[in-house]
Amino acid sequence: MKKDVSMESPKLPYTKPTLTKHQPLRDITAGGVSSPITMD
Repeated sequence: MKKDVSMESPKLPYTKPTLTKHQPLRDITAGGVSSPITMD
């Protein structure tokens, strides 16, 4: 399942883990994955 997502959208999975690992608190406060995806 993880390989499928990476092959289909390498940008989403790549940015998701990076942001969550770098700023997990900010990610939740901003609104989960809505903030990073819109910014990207």
